[in-house]
This record gives sequence, structure tokens and C-alpha cells, in this order.
Amino acid sequence: MRNVLALIFFLTVCLAIVEVFRRYVLGESFFWQQDVVVYSFLVAVFLHLGITERLGAHLKVDLFSEALIRRSRLAGGVFLGLGDLASLLYVGMFVYWGIRLVEFGKRVGRLVTSQIMPVWPFYAVMVAGFALLWLWLVFRFYRDVLAARGLREFGDELLPDPGGERKIQELM
Repeated sequence: MRNVLALIFFLTVCLAIVEVFRRYVLGESFFWQQDVVVYSFLVAVFLHLGITERLGAHLKVDLFSEALIRRSRLAGGVFLGLGDLASLLYVGMFVYWGIRLVEFGKRVGRLVTSQIMPVWPFYAVMVAGFALLWLWLVFRFYRDVLAARGLREFGDELLPDPGGERKIQELM
């Protein structure tokens, strides 16, 4: 999945570069290009949410939680568990309202600015990305409960990245 998303990013950047050349050098432009670039980036970003959570590669401030875990494993686990539950609720609301948005978009038939395609498939991809993120947050909550009970260590990565560490070592 990461390779497909990287390809989407790459092709989108290539299309944007071609369009800059066409617009400023040739003085003409595709009428549909801006919509394709914007929505392609959105597809890649939203589908990558779950992968980012799985790898623990998202931005976060964990100074307080690390200090709390060092003082008391249980208190740190409760703190992380409450954060996990808040995240589950927040992302769950995105999924719920996103599904309603997809249904509404289908019903009214709204099109993108260039009028070449409907908007609802992009809403559906957004919902799919948030649903995958929600699923990984469920796993994170379960992992943090186990860690608070002393049954495993606290950590960012939910599952090991297959070949990720090896690939990093090969690049160095």
C-alpha cells in the first residue's frame, strides 16, 4: 500500500510540474489538472493515515507521558489509554459523519470545480482512510492496556515494518 501511495504522490507531483511548464512557458493549461492534483494528494494523504499510525510515525508530544510512565507504569498507561479513547471517539466521529457526507454527495451529485468528476468518491476515500486509522487506534488502545498491566512494553510502533529497518540500513 505504501508503494502505491508513493506512486500516487510521485505522479501527482509530475503532473503539477508539467502543468506549471504548460501554463507559464506555453501559455495554456488543462482545465482539469488542478482538481486531479488536489484530489490525488488528498487520496494519498487520507489513505496513509492508518499506515502512519501503525508505524508510530505521526507527530506527537510525549514528554509528559514518558515522565509519567517512568514514575508509574499504571498511571502512564491510564493517561495513554484516556488519550487513546479520546482519539477513538474523535476519529469515530469523522467516520460517522463522513459516511453521511458520502451518502449526501451521491444524492445531490456534486461535481469538482472542473465539472469532470463527482466529489463523493473522494469523500469515500477519506472515510476509508479514517476507518483504517480508527482500526489502528483500537489496536493501540489494546496495546497500551496490556502495557499498563505490565504484560508488554510501551512503544510507538504497533507492528514491525516489514523490511523497514533493513531498508534503512541498506541506504546508509
